[in-house]
Amino acid sequence: MKISPNTLRNNSMICGGHFMISQDGSPELNEGTIESFREAVKLFSITKNKYWNIGLGLLINDIGTVCSSNNTCNIKNIFVKNKFTLPKVYLEILKDNQILPSKIIIFWEKHIRNRGKKEFYKRKNSLSKKLETMNDNIYLKDNKGYGLILLTRVNSDDKYGVPACPLIMAGLAFEQEKLGFDNSLNIYYVGDDNSKNIPNYLVIEKGKRVARIFNSKITINNVFLKEIKS
Repeated sequence: MKISPNTLRNNSMICGGHFMISQDGSPELNEGTIESFREAVKLFSITKNKYWNIGLGLLINDIGTVCSSNNTCNIKNIFVKNKFTLPKVYLEILKDNQILPSKIIIFWEKHIRNRGKKEFYKRKNSLSKKLETMNDNIYLKDNKGYGLILLTRVNSDDKYGVPACPLIMAGLAFEQEKLGFDNSLNIYYVGDDNSKNIPNYLVIEKGKRVARIFNSKITINNVFLKEIKS
């Protein structure tokens, strides 16, 4: 799948290559995640001579969340961030496009999870009529869109629970906006062999909707790669 450069705008963040850190601290990559990074880098490269404000981002799942059938989640600390280096194949893609690794803005999922939770805390009173609690999970009522969107899962240590995927993805939007970007183009691989990292594209689109209801001003364009042809 080729993404048209016409989708780009000035003052935009381009993200691709989203992957999960495994239990041993290594990146869990596949052809799809690599291709999503390659597409993001190519688009970023096209804009280098346009004198635009363009960011090149990478979302990394460093949470290591294991959720049981009753929706309770445990968070595992699985690696040390200050020892992290980009995967070799990502470095090669950057080199091929004459882009320095220092250009990459890394969004750590643990951080944006906390950002999403913070944004929820700020709005929980004003949104009280739009919130619904079921089995101690908190949902956002979205009558014009998805019906009910899961925001947080039950957690005995926190009455507001652990942020679910849509709230985490909303946190990414707020973090990109905080960096001064008006637009974001996020490229995700959602093939079956990446389901442990991204269960389905809907959780990402629901995050976009949550950000909108939370009054985020950034314009979000999510692109989903579903299969990679060799």
